[in-house]
Amino acid sequence: MKKLNFLGIAFLSIFFVQTQAAVSPPQAKAFIQSLISEGILYWKDKPYAEQVSKFKEIMETKFDLDGIAKRVLGERLWGYMDMKQRAAYLNLFRQMLLNRYSNKFSNYGGQNIVVVDASASFKSFPIGVDSNNLKPQIVVTSELHNSGGAPVKVEWYVGEENGHPIITDITLAGPSMVATEQATFTAIQRNPQNLKNARELCKNAGAGANKCIADKLIEEVMKYMLSAR
Repeated sequence: MKKLNFLGIAFLSIFFVQTQAAVSPPQAKAFIQSLISEGILYWKDKPYAEQVSKFKEIMETKFDLDGIAKRVLGERLWGYMDMKQRAAYLNLFRQMLLNRYSNKFSNYGGQNIVVVDASASFKSFPIGVDSNNLKPQIVVTSELHNSGGAPVKVEWYVGEENGHPIITDITLAGPSMVATEQATFTAIQRNPQNLKNARELCKNAGAGANKCIADKLIEEVMKYMLSAR
C-alpha cells in the first residue's frame, strides 16, 4: 500500500510540474493577441516588401522553426543525419518556410484578425530538436475578417520553450502548416522512382545500405527545398 501511495505521489508530482511548466490558455491568448496587434496588424499599411520582412522576423522569433523542421522530416531520416547534414537541412527548411509563409501572411495584411478563444489542445509536440519530450499545446482560435466574404479561421498552436510561449503549428485557410509540409516530404521519401534510384545506388553499400538510402532520400528532400525557396 505504501509503495502504491509513493508511486501515486510521484506521478502526481511529475504531472503537476509538467502542467505548471506549460503555457496557460490566457497566456497563449495574450501572446497571439500581442503578435497580431504589434506585428501583423501594425504593418498592414506598410509597403509589401516591408510586410514580408516583418513577417519573416515574427516567424524567426515566435515560431519553433527547428522543431517544426524535425517533425516534418520525420524521426527516421532525422536519426540518420549527421550534424553537418542536420545544419544544412535546418538552414534550407527555415529559408523555404520563411519565404512561403511570410508571403502568405502578407496576402492577408489588409484584413482584420480577431482572437476568439484559447483552450487546451489534444495535441502535444516536442520543442526544438534536442528533445523528444512531448509538451502540451494550447490552441488559440482567431478569425480573419474581410468585407468580401465569410471569416477565415486561423488556429495557432502554442507550446512553451524556456518559460516562454512559442508557436508550434498554424492552420490558415486549410490544413496545418506542419501537416502540409509533412505530406510533401513523405511523398518525396515514398516516391517509387526515388526509392528505386536510392536502392540501385546503394546496392553495394553492404551494412551501410540503410544509411546510404536515407542519404539519397535526404538529397531529394534538399533538392525540393532548394527549388521551393
